[in-house]
Amino acid sequence: MDSTLTDYEILPDAGTANPWRTAGAAPGTFTVDLVSSPVAGQANVLPLAPLDTPDGALGRLVLRVYLPAGGDWGTVPLPSVTIVDSSSEPLPDCSGVRLAADSPADIAAADPAPVGLLGDGEFVRPPADLGLLPNTDTGYLAVTMTPPTGDQVLVIRGRGPTSADGEHPAPWPRRGVDLRYWSLCNNLNNAQRSLVANPLADGTVDYGCRNDDETTLDRNGFYTYVVGTETQRPRIEALPDVTFVPWSAGRPNAQHILFLRDMLANSRFAEAIQNVTAINDADGARAVMRSYYPETAICDLSAVPCGCYQEIGPLSSK
Repeated sequence: MDSTLTDYEILPDAGTANPWRTAGAAPGTFTVDLVSSPVAGQANVLPLAPLDTPDGALGRLVLRVYLPAGGDWGTVPLPSVTIVDSSSEPLPDCSGVRLAADSPADIAAADPAPVGLLGDGEFVRPPADLGLLPNTDTGYLAVTMTPPTGDQVLVIRGRGPTSADGEHPAPWPRRGVDLRYWSLCNNLNNAQRSLVANPLADGTVDYGCRNDDETTLDRNGFYTYVVGTETQRPRIEALPDVTFVPWSAGRPNAQHILFLRDMLANSRFAEAIQNVTAINDADGARAVMRSYYPETAICDLSAVPCGCYQEIGPLSSK
């Protein structure tokens, strides 16, 4: 039995609604059971563990939220978790837990060992043991890069898939849409894959992720990410049809790992990352994704767009 339940597959509690299943419905509540011996076709059930799992093995129950409405993660309620045996025992909340990020404390800490080189400058499908907790809904391409020196930048170009509009739930699947969500994220290549998080002068933080709604597409539907420093940011953002992505300001010489993520691909979208089966093979990924494959080049910022785009080469319209 599959160990994933996607939002639109979950039946709501009695008297409430699931807006990923019912158009215009207010968010309701849900109950999902993890059981040792699930019955095929049973709603809202996940297997507790595969049958051959040894006693005492560590498992993970993961709730993924990619883009909260309004962008405020503080408004996303966490589910309660209860262990039911002969009696019910609610588990306490883990209050005060902070996700690893590029904070001053992280910068002062010793660097964990990197996860290894990926892609040799080109995006590839990473191995399953990279620690991304892969599931049937999400596909990743990855490449490890060290920020270039001087006034050089990393340029990433490809066709942008069509994705669901708006930030509020709507029934899924949706006709005429390639996938639910996609994004590019820049992380430090350490054991935690710490997301780039640069404190800015105005008190905000520039995180290293750009989702589909934050990505500019040109008139032909292609994105151009330019990965540079915060100092280069004003010049990059002045370029037409370009989306800026930051390198780490705290660790400018550290190796980074960039992830292109597709989520919930339509079955008719043959170019989805989920359909790339070759591991650590740029040509294999390129053959599947065609114009949706993210081509890369290191260029002088002064050469963006014209000279640098010529270096990347013509992008297919197919």
